[in-house]
Amino acid sequence: MVTFDITQSMDVEDVELAGRPASRLALARAAMRESLRRLPCGSRIGWSVFADYRAVPLMLPVEVCGHYEELLASLDAID
Repeated sequence: MVTFDITQSMDVEDVELAGRPASRLALARAAMRESLRRLPCGSRIGWSVFADYRAVPLMLPVEVCGHYEELLASLDAID
């Protein structure tokens, strides 16, 4: 389970992505997209978000290769 911090501090654009300013959350999503490409079939991954004082699951772990497109689409929606 990968947990993304979605608090206001993650909106700060103090990092670079492809040579351009980006938010911390955008960088975290990009890093996870790259990691997804490298995971072997059979790996399972899911998403949750952290805000305020708790983490909330968004997508329970699923097998990476069989659900690759769904994982990417749901990853892009984390905001």
